[in-house]
Amino acid sequence: MSNLEQQILDIIKAKPGQLAKSIAAQLKSDRRLINSILYGQLKNKVQQDKNYRWYLKEVINVGGQDNKKPQQLIFGMSFNMSFFFAQ
Repeated sequence: MSNLEQQILDIIKAKPGQLAKSIAAQLKSDRRLINSILYGQLKNKVQQDKNYRWYLKEVINVGGQDNKKPQQLIFGMSFNMSFFFAQ
């Protein structure tokens, strides 16, 4: 991962929901370059909402290892993931 990619992730982590224009301004970079990286190299690490704001893709295991019905917290919503696992 390049230094610029890590800086983009750090900015989004510090303040989720920023526009590419804002990220570019903070890095004193071109918005087109930032968008290229967000849609390219970072596509599996970030996602964009309908208002073009960027967020990290983070999946947090809520259930723990002993839980027979693991759940995941995705952007504040909890889902029972037991249908993914064989009983």
